[in-house]
Amino acid sequence: MKLSLLRKIIREELINTWQHNVATRDNNPYSYEDYPEVDIATYGSASSRGYVVSIECECDQALSEPERTVPTALDAAAYAREKAEIIHRAYLATQK
Repeated sequence: MKLSLLRKIIREELINTWQHNVATRDNNPYSYEDYPEVDIATYGSASSRGYVVSIECECDQALSEPERTVPTALDAAAYAREKAEIIHRAYLATQK
């Protein structure tokens, strides 16, 4: 085995080891779906051939979103995540 190949293997192993989260087994343990003040409902719609996303905010009803139809499941997840992050930031701002 050449020295350059051995160095490359060691370098890749070290980089991969450093990038892992050593505190938890899961690199993203707290998801937007777990926010206590946000209730997200996503389901497929047979009539519109898309996905329906409904977001309820328990701390401020003005931040809740009505049902919205999007074409794909990825769009539904992206929309839900964006709105959940906005609601969560507003919730954290009120907790002083």
